[in-house]
Amino acid sequence: MVVIGGGVIGMEFSFIFNTFGTKVSVVEFMDRLLPGLDEDVSQEIEEIAENKGISIYTGSKVEEIIQDEKGRCIITFTNNGNKKYLTTDKVLISIGRQPYLDNLGIDKLDMELNDNRRGIKVNEKMMTSIPNIFAVGDATGTIQLAHIASTQGVVAANNIMGIKDNMNYNVVPSAIFTDPEIASVGISEKYALDNNMDIEIGKFPIASNGKALTLGVSEGFVKIIVDKSTKEILGASIVGPNATDLINEISIAMTNKLKVEDLTKTIHPHPTTSEAIFEALLDSSGICIHN
Repeated sequence: MVVIGGGVIGMEFSFIFNTFGTKVSVVEFMDRLLPGLDEDVSQEIEEIAENKGISIYTGSKVEEIIQDEKGRCIITFTNNGNKKYLTTDKVLISIGRQPYLDNLGIDKLDMELNDNRRGIKVNEKMMTSIPNIFAVGDATGTIQLAHIASTQGVVAANNIMGIKDNMNYNVVPSAIFTDPEIASVGISEKYALDNNMDIEIGKFPIASNGKALTLGVSEGFVKIIVDKSTKEILGASIVGPNATDLINEISIAMTNKLKVEDLTKTIHPHPTTSEAIFEALLDSSGICIHN
C-alpha cells in the first residue's frame, strides 16, 4: 500500500496496516511527517516508522497514478527534482478534507458561514446567526476532533437549557494513534522560539522509564515547555506508550494555570509511564533524577 499524505490520518493508517503485515510506503509533500508538530517529534516518529519497515518519502509530489495490465497501481512522484516510481496494490489518499456544503439548503435559511466558507459561523455559545439554531462539531469548521465536538455539544446543550456556558479553545489536547502514540497540547517549541518567548524545556526519554521498558517500548520522549519567569506550563509533546492518556495531566495543569512545582510535589505512582512527565518537569529545572 502507498499512503499519499504523511499527516495525522495518513500516519495512523500507515501504522495500522504495517501491524497487519502490509508493506507500506508514505509519500508526503512537505519536508517532514506530521508538519504541524515540532521537528523532533516528526523525526522521532519517522525513525520509528522506518524501523518498523515503513518506507518514507518526504519532500515528494505525486504526479500521476496509473494502473498496469495486472490491476496494480504505479505511482509517479518527484523527489528533489528526480522522478521516482512505486508499484503497489492499493493507494490510500490522505491529504485533507473539504466540507460539502452544496444542496444542503443553508442558503435558504440565510445562515451565516465562516469567512473561509468552510463551516457554519457560531459564537462562543455555539449559537449560529439564527438565535434558535446551534451548531457543533465539524459543521462549525473549527478543530476537527471528536473531543472538541463533544465539548461543543455540552456547551450548546447548556445554553439551550438556559445555563450560561462558553466554548474555550485555549487548551485543546491532540491525540495521534500511531505506534507508539503521539500527543500534544498548548504551544509548540517552535512557536515559542518564533515569538521570542522566554521558556525552559524539560525533556525525558521513554527509554529511561521502567514501565515503558516492561511494555517493550524504548522509543519516544516527553517534552514540556515552561514559562521561565512564572514556571507555568505552556505546552507539551509526548511520543510513547499511553501518550494520549498522559497528556491529560498537562491539560489539567494548563487549564488551572498550575506551575511546575504543583506537579512535581504530586506523588506519581511507580512503576507507571506517568513518571516520565514527572521527570520531564524536573528536567525543565535542571534536576532530573533518572535521565
